Amino acid sequence: MQRRRDWLFYGRAWVAQLRRWAELARQRRQLAMLSDSALKDLGWSRTDILEESERPFWDDPLKRRAGHPSLRHGLAAYLFQRFGN
Repeated sequence: MQRRRDWLFYGRAWVAQLRRWAELARQRRQLAMLSDSALKDLGWSRTDILEESERPFWDDPLKRRAGHPSLRHGLAAYLFQRFGN
């Protein structure tokens, strides 16, 4: 029964991760479409925005400072470490 709950927990974690990646991709697309005057108001340059918008969807700036192995190395690596052979 515990193993089933673990898989349910990690299944929900995967769904949350997929949603986060979709949100990051959407935000980066929106950043790339901002006008130069809007960027100036934000204090960003076009170069800053190009660098940010070219980052891969899985590169989450909020996860870099986290200490848990599942956040440092990705959920897939953590699941494999825990359940894989």
